[in-house]
Amino acid sequence: MRNGRGGAAPKPIRKCFALTDEQCQRIQDILDPDERRPQRGWELKHQPELIRLYMTGMSFPQMESAMTPRLTWSYKTYSNRFRDWCFPINLAQRGVRIMQLYSSVSRSSPTTSTTTPVPSELGSVPSFEPLSLRLRLPLLPSSANFAQEVSQTYGRSTHPPGSKHNGADRNSISTIDTMSSNTTWLSSSATSIFSTAKALKLRRPLKPPIHDPKRGLWNDTLRVIPCGDNHQSTDWQGSFASCSICGFTPWHALMINSRSMSADEFVAAMSLLDRSSIKTNDYAGNSPIHFLMAAGVKIAYFSHLANRHDSTNQNVFGQNPLHVLNPQDLGDDLVFLLEWFKSRRTPPGILLIQRDIYGRTPLHTLLQHPFPRTHYSHILEVFPFFEYQLLCLNTTGQSVVQMMNVASLKLRLESESDYLKIQDGISDIKQLLAEFGVRESWFGLFNCRICNQTNKHSNSYLDQMKCACANGRDRNAPDETGLTPAHAIITKERLNQGQDETPAQTAELFRILIPPGDPTLREALHVLDPEGHTLVRNIAVRGLDEILQYVLELETPARGMAMVNACSIGVDGVERSVRAWVFQEIRELNERIRINPFSADKKLKEFLVNRGTRLTRCTEILEAAGAVTHPSVIQRWRINE
Repeated sequence: MRNGRGGAAPKPIRKCFALTDEQCQRIQDILDPDERRPQRGWELKHQPELIRLYMTGMSFPQMESAMTPRLTWSYKTYSNRFRDWCFPINLAQRGVRIMQLYSSVSRSSPTTSTTTPVPSELGSVPSFEPLSLRLRLPLLPSSANFAQEVSQTYGRSTHPPGSKHNGADRNSISTIDTMSSNTTWLSSSATSIFSTAKALKLRRPLKPPIHDPKRGLWNDTLRVIPCGDNHQSTDWQGSFASCSICGFTPWHALMINSRSMSADEFVAAMSLLDRSSIKTNDYAGNSPIHFLMAAGVKIAYFSHLANRHDSTNQNVFGQNPLHVLNPQDLGDDLVFLLEWFKSRRTPPGILLIQRDIYGRTPLHTLLQHPFPRTHYSHILEVFPFFEYQLLCLNTTGQSVVQMMNVASLKLRLESESDYLKIQDGISDIKQLLAEFGVRESWFGLFNCRICNQTNKHSNSYLDQMKCACANGRDRNAPDETGLTPAHAIITKERLNQGQDETPAQTAELFRILIPPGDPTLREALHVLDPEGHTLVRNIAVRGLDEILQYVLELETPARGMAMVNACSIGVDGVERSVRAWVFQEIRELNERIRINPFSADKKLKEFLVNRGTRLTRCTEILEAAGAVTHPSVIQRWRINE
């Protein structure tokens, strides 16, 4: 028997298949000696077999399949019945309890060997250990030995590579909140992921890379500066140096066309370019590995890039290399590649949870590709807090299921089988989410839903913010309306002790949300709001000069210039730069003052004058950072020289 993670079940668990009906009854007596359990008579005839399946480590969805057609109950019903019968449902508790129960009934049975190990001799039960309780970090290869590790692990191995990283700590990011981890879904697949390896060897037909120069897209995933020149036919051996607008170089031409050459040819070409002075990054911040990810190549191509020090940073659009990963040729090696990237940056796993400007994580984009149904549990297991990522929305309010459905409909015209694969994935994701309860982070009037303390900070937004950050709430996840916490702080009006919140108080909240000493939170500065406006624009048009200065100081000057020159479209359909938006606010403010020159409301007049002063300061800050009224495409998106 194999558990849902691809590894063999411990021997004592395999022996549970041989438990007698009397031993199963003895297990019930141990758990409920007073016979007070609810639903004692439920499916009495089948109770011994159900207990045997439970003791073997079978998940509840597997149990549902095993008992059909004799029983027609859903896996949720089986889960509820075992909870009624006092059986642990939590994976960690279940694994330990199974060993204890098996030891008890085997020792009490004269037909069972006395050499059966007791729980203290068995140690931990990795097949039931919840990912959230693991303390050991994954033993991932360093850059220096990545190629060797690839050949050793995948070139000659006859055992599942997924078992190599079963000890990985998927909860290595401390800034994200967790939920209940008592799911059975990860172990619900009785078929190993590697049973489909033969099918994955069938390489997809070679298609040339597609560049949309007007939208600034490669292969419909990787975003670049829209330059107007189509580079998809550009030969890496050509005489060109780089595109003057987007920064496309022979490095990028080689990477995006790598699927059309052998690995040996690819290595030889890299050696030639290494001896040149050609820049590796384009002007939007994409490194060669961004382009290689979008090409959809095998693991061998990545191994030759591992010894290099290419940037895994986010580009100006918030995409790190994993956001644009095309897994079509990776097959079983996908999990290995994700594990390697997991340790590539500190803290481990940061690359797997970063969001682009639309609030999407690499998991959101990866799940929009077709996979065999048996792959999903293994892929999800690599991602930190995958349950939470699946529940998060993008800035348009779309869930991961909605994003997957849109992607499947796009593929349907090309491949009905790929469409069905994603639809199968949607069904499994829905099943997984149904097993998780959402622990909300609402701010209650009397009871804090985060720290569960009563009357602790019900009347203080500042204390609520401190509590949320101290307890690891995600600081960059869009809510159901598409607003991230940063945008909500800026755009939502609040009262402080019955008075309107002052700009200084708003700035204090913002500094707590995004402190200066944590560079992993800078991505929150670049995510858009639901209308497509940037955070800098929303700050500037409200005259929050203190926050504007603070935000620009957090980023590099090059990224700061792109931030202040970003453009967005208003409800009137006109695209404006940040500077133009502020000028429009000043004009509207001056018009209000002109219409009411002798207003008797001194408080209103003081408010308008102060707002005008702060808007003027914002204009000065923007101009100092390089803002112009009509920025070019280079000024809007260029962050590399």
